[in-house]
Amino acid sequence: MLKTSRLAIAATLFALASSANAGFYLGAKVGSVDVDIDVDPNIDADSDIGYNLNVGYQFTKYFGIEAAYVDLGEHDYNQAITSSFSVEGNVAVRGMDVSAIATLPLSEQFSLYGRVGYYLWEADINFRTIGSIPGLSSLSSSTNDDGGDISFGVGASYAVSEKVDLQLGFTRYAADDIDIDADLIGLGVKFSF
Repeated sequence: MLKTSRLAIAATLFALASSANAGFYLGAKVGSVDVDIDVDPNIDADSDIGYNLNVGYQFTKYFGIEAAYVDLGEHDYNQAITSSFSVEGNVAVRGMDVSAIATLPLSEQFSLYGRVGYYLWEADINFRTIGSIPGLSSLSSSTNDDGGDISFGVGASYAVSEKVDLQLGFTRYAADDIDIDADLIGLGVKFSF
């Protein structure tokens, strides 16, 4: 029984790898990143430009895996505590993401995709107080943190040729240890080999 199971698994892997759509690809995506700092809903954070550089392997026209370096930009934020006292700072998040990607071809050129992955992130966080409260002096701090959390997203892809796709996608990256969610909405290109 065990020998039959191994043979079935080997045959399945061979069929996936020998698919006409199988192969490596390189890609890049750039777009707008909005962050949500969950510590307090009154924190206002600026948007910034983010990007990813990725390499992947398409097993079939329906399934692939991808590894990417993701830079989510540097986001300035502020929070008014009182009319004369506020906190301002910035947070920069970057890291590596590994995702499984499911594709739904709608035609020869157009497809939709969904992704779920794991994002290993690193963040630099800076803040300082502005203004004064009696008995409280000005504060500033810089720190960094790292962790790993889920990423997920959806998008559409248009094949401009047999080897080049243009993509439009949304991906959410979580950094739960520092209570930040970052949404990248961007345009990308994928070069298949």
